Amino acid sequence: MLVQAVRSQPWQVETLHNAAKTLVTAQRVLPDVVLLDAHQTGVDSFALCRKLKAEHAARLMPIVLTNTQFDTDSEAAIEAGADDLLAAQPPPAEVIARVRLLLRHMATQQAIAAQRGAAAEDSWLRYLENVLHNFADEVRTPLLMAKTPVALLLKSYREQGSPIPSNIEISLQALGRLDDIVDEMDSLLSLPKKPELAPFILNDVGDAIVRWVSRRWARKADQQRLKIRVENIPLLYGDRRKIEQILRALVDNALKFSKSDDVWIHAQVEDRYVWVSVRDHGIGIPDEQLALLGKPFWQADMGTTRRYKGLGLGLTFVQRAVAQLDLPLQVASAPGKGTTVSLRVPLYQSGMKF
Repeated sequence: MLVQAVRSQPWQVETLHNAAKTLVTAQRVLPDVVLLDAHQTGVDSFALCRKLKAEHAARLMPIVLTNTQFDTDSEAAIEAGADDLLAAQPPPAEVIARVRLLLRHMATQQAIAAQRGAAAEDSWLRYLENVLHNFADEVRTPLLMAKTPVALLLKSYREQGSPIPSNIEISLQALGRLDDIVDEMDSLLSLPKKPELAPFILNDVGDAIVRWVSRRWARKADQQRLKIRVENIPLLYGDRRKIEQILRALVDNALKFSKSDDVWIHAQVEDRYVWVSVRDHGIGIPDEQLALLGKPFWQADMGTTRRYKGLGLGLTFVQRAVAQLDLPLQVASAPGKGTTVSLRVPLYQSGMKF
């Protein structure tokens, strides 16, 4: 009768009559609720309950001991870790109600755990942002003081036509690397509280990104990898500065992870919007890692010998900026084939405020 009662509901039910098999199956499947007959022939259900509760993965799994005698079985059931008891031959409605209550309790506990986890992560991220902000402020002035004499010395060697000592080049590269880190921090921490909305020309944004890449990427070959096709796009509407920063972060990421292949910025009009996309042919991102995209300090290559430099803050900035601007973002990626990130920006319409 009990089995018939639970099978009458839209639940997946598996019936087992062997303690060892029950233990193995429960560890493998992690069912939402386990019903154990307290007096099943040939099975010590109380011992089985203790074993299930001793398993780390299964310890939160609700277990109901059925066919119990409350006056003789209650204490043993509690000691074994049972979450509920059912008397012998309970009404089907009672069985269903008990199981539903346990399922609801489990769902509530999982939701609470998720909320606490999200709150803890948010608190940790706020702490990291404060650390980054303080570090960026403290390091900016000494960094400038260190870069200036090295840059002047390098200029002197070039003007004289003299060979540049390797230690000068190495020093300048190291200072440039530190400058890149401060830039990433600045991008993450420079989100204005209120977007500055106005019409703007996408081609102007593209020109600005080209100039920025020429400063950011020292090698001419890397600068020439950026290709832009955004001509004849009507006026757009949004926070131009922030959208430019978003595209800069995406381009920087694409150049970093695409080795020697070209990186494209292109645009396509769709109704009252324009999809602005940054496409590369780099390492790509597996489906199971797409959910991690935008997490601070995360990169697609997170091995102990990371091939790609950077703090992993660029996409964190992108995610927060598009959320603030309420702009849809789409990511299409495949390992070994590259990634396309597309941002939907509204076209300027007469009457829009700015």
